[in-house]
Amino acid sequence: MNFFFKHICVIILVFSQLCSNAQSLEIDSLKRVVEKAAEDTNKVKALYQLTWNLKSIGEFETAAEYAKLSESLCVKLGYDRGLVGVYLNQGLIYQNKGNYPKALECQLKSLKVSEKLNYKKGIANAYSNIGNVYWQQGNLEKALQNQTKALKFREEFLPNGKQVGDKNAIATSLSNIGIIYHDMKNYAMALDYHFKALPLMRSIENKSGEANSLNNIGSGYEAQNKLEQALNYYTKALAIYSEQDNKSGIALSYYNLGNTFFQQGSYSKAEEYHLKGLAIVDSINDMSGIKDSHFGLSLVYQELRNPKMALMHYKMYVSARDSIFSHENTKKTVQSEMNYEFEKKEEAARLEQEKREAIAQAESKKQQITIWSICAVLVLVFVFAIFVYRSFLQKQKVNVEITNQKHMIEEKQKEILGSIHYAKRIQTALLTSERYIDKSLNNLIDKIK
Repeated sequence: MNFFFKHICVIILVFSQLCSNAQSLEIDSLKRVVEKAAEDTNKVKALYQLTWNLKSIGEFETAAEYAKLSESLCVKLGYDRGLVGVYLNQGLIYQNKGNYPKALECQLKSLKVSEKLNYKKGIANAYSNIGNVYWQQGNLEKALQNQTKALKFREEFLPNGKQVGDKNAIATSLSNIGIIYHDMKNYAMALDYHFKALPLMRSIENKSGEANSLNNIGSGYEAQNKLEQALNYYTKALAIYSEQDNKSGIALSYYNLGNTFFQQGSYSKAEEYHLKGLAIVDSINDMSGIKDSHFGLSLVYQELRNPKMALMHYKMYVSARDSIFSHENTKKTVQSEMNYEFEKKEEAARLEQEKREAIAQAESKKQQITIWSICAVLVLVFVFAIFVYRSFLQKQKVNVEITNQKHMIEEKQKEILGSIHYAKRIQTALLTSERYIDKSLNNLIDKIK
C-alpha cells in the first residue's frame, strides 16, 4: 500500500507542476486580453473568465479585484446579464474566504437580476450557490430546499425543447443534494445521488466535477466504514484535482485521506496528509478547510500522545470555527436574506402601485375638475356667508337703533303723560279748594242772616 501511494504522490506532483504552468499561461493571456479590450461586453466576458480562473487556483484577493472591475463595467454598460455572473463570482470568492453573509448577499443579488431577466439558468445557479452557503453554515434544511429548487430549474425544458440546465449543472445539483443527505446521515440516499452525478460528469469530460463526485462517493463509503473503497475513490479524486491544479480540491482530498488513515489507525499517514492539506488551505485562506484540518490534526496528535500539539490545533480549530459560525455572521446572513425578501416584496408593491397609478391617471383630470369645482363652490359659499353675516350685522344694528328710538319715544311719552297727569292733579286740587271756599262762604252768609 505504501509503495502504491508513494508513486501516486510522484505522479500527482508532476501533473500538478505541468497543469500549474498551463493555468498560469491562460491567466496571463486573459490579463493581456483585458488590458487591450474595448469597454464592451466582450471585455466583461474576459474579466469573468479571468476572475473564475484566479478563484480556482486560490488567488482570491486578485480575483476579487477583477470581479469589482467587471461589476463597474456591467453597471456602466447596463449589461444585466453580465451582472448575473459577476455577482455569482463575487459570492464564491467571499464563500471561500468564510465571509458567508457577504457571499449570501452577492448570490441574492445574482438571483434578483436573474429573476428580473427571467433567466432560468441564472436563477438555478443562484439557488445552488445559496444552498452551498447555508450548507457551509450547517443549515441543512435551508441548503436542501435551495439545492432542490436549483435541480428543478435545471431539469426544466423551454418551449422549444431546449433544456434549461446542461448535464454539468444537473450533475452539480445531484452532487450537492447528495452531500446534504450525507450530512443528514442518510448515506444510502447520498450515494444514490453521487452515483447519478458521476456518469454525467464523465460524459461531458468535466474533470473537476468527476473528481468532486469521486470524493463524495469516497465520503459515503468512509461513513459506512468501508475504508479501502473510500481510499480508492479519494486517491482517484486527488489525481484529477492535481491535473487541474485545483488547490481547494487537492486540500479536500488530503483532508479526506487523512481522516481515512486515522480511522485505519495509521496516525503518521493521517498527520502527513492533514499537514499537507493545512498548508494549502492556509495559503488560499480557506477558512472552512483551515477549521477542518486543525480539528483532524488535534485528533491525530491526541492518538500520537502529543497533548501539547493536540491542544494547540484544537484551539486553532475553535478559533476558525467561531469566526465562521459567529453569532454576528449568522445574524448578518439572516439579515441579508430578510433584506432580499423585503426588496422583493417592495418591488412587487411598487409595480402594483404603478398599475394603480396608471388606472388613476385616466380619471385624474376629472377628479381635478371636481376638486376645483368643489373649491369654487366652497369659496362662493364662504363669500355668501360673509355677505349674509354682514347683512345680519347691519340689520341687527338697525334693529338696535330702532329699539333705542322706540325706547326714547316711550320715555318721552311717559314724560308727557306724567306731566299731563301732574297738571290734572294740580287742576283737580285747585277745583276742590274753590268749591270748599264757596261752600264755606255760603255757610257763613247763612249764619249772618
